[in-house]
Amino acid sequence: MIGYKKIVTKTTTAFERMYLTFYKVEKVMRDNKIKNAYNSEGLVEGLLIFFELKDDGFAVDFVSLYDEECKIIASFARNSINEPSIPKMGVLDFYGHFGSIVAYTDRLWEEIETSFADWLEELVENKN
Repeated sequence: MIGYKKIVTKTTTAFERMYLTFYKVEKVMRDNKIKNAYNSEGLVEGLLIFFELKDDGFAVDFVSLYDEECKIIASFARNSINEPSIPKMGVLDFYGHFGSIVAYTDRLWEEIETSFADWLEELVENKN
C-alpha cells in the first residue's frame, strides 16, 4: 500500500507543478499583453512549448522538435480564466507523453522553475 501512496503523491505533485508553470506563464502574458510565446527548453525534452492567449482563453501546445511535420503532440486549453486547463488528448496519450515528469526530482523541478522564471523575464524585456 505504501507504494501506491508514493505513486499518487509524486504524480499529483508533478502535474500540479506543471500546471502551476502554465498559470505563471499565462499571468505574465496577460499582465504584459503578450499574445503568444514559445519555449524550447521546457518541461519535456524534445518538445517545443507554444503558449497562446486568445480572447479570455489560454492554450499550451507541445510540438515535437524531431518530427519533420512538426505536429502537435499535446494541447492544454481553457476557454476562460475561471476554467481549468484541460488536456486535449486521451488518458493513455497523456501519460505516454507526460508520465516521465512523475520521476523528476525536486532539484530538477527547481531547475525547470528557475529556467521558466528566467525565460519569462526575458520575454517581458524583449516585448518592450
